[in-house]
Amino acid sequence: MRPRVVVVSLIVILGLSACTTGAPVADATTSPTPTPTATTTPAPTATTTFALASVPADCATVVDAATYSAAFGETPLNDPGLGYTDGLGAVPPTAPPAGAAADEAVDAATQLRCIWRYPQADITYLQLQIGSVAADVAADYLKSLKLSGHTCDETLGGTRCTLTGTDPQYQVDTAETSFVRGDVVIRIDQANFPTDNLLGAVVARVWSD
Repeated sequence: MRPRVVVVSLIVILGLSACTTGAPVADATTSPTPTPTATTTPAPTATTTFALASVPADCATVVDAATYSAAFGETPLNDPGLGYTDGLGAVPPTAPPAGAAADEAVDAATQLRCIWRYPQADITYLQLQIGSVAADVAADYLKSLKLSGHTCDETLGGTRCTLTGTDPQYQVDTAETSFVRGDVVIRIDQANFPTDNLLGAVVARVWSD
């Protein structure tokens, strides 16, 4: 009887083996389906816009009334004794000479020229000029200011360059300030004539909404 038992056992074992080898096997090369990831839309970048520039046609209105009173008081404006024939200060721009330096080109482009000064004063005065220039002239002008020792910084939406000193003859404070924003150049030269944020008041008027 033993031989039959053995034969039967082998058949059973072989049958089990056949069933085992027929079982499905996972495909190792199949990648799992990726889980969708949430995408973040970047927030829009804030942009700063400025009003269009408008050069005043009258020196008396180049700043607000309160600033004008505090800065200039009763100092004569464009006094005829200084050679001015138009008290308003509006001047027509002219073409710069051939080969003109950057500061000469800016001077030729002046549209408003104002000077507060007593005709008999030896040194005390403040002169303001405003004009529009081409972009390359503005860039060359700023470059020339830096090369000549001016200190420049970004403020009021543009570039301000300043140079302060002392008049060698009269020993009073002097200051040269240039401001460039877009195609507009503002120049303020003053000697023994202190002011408080005059440039800010001029910028507010030129780029008023």
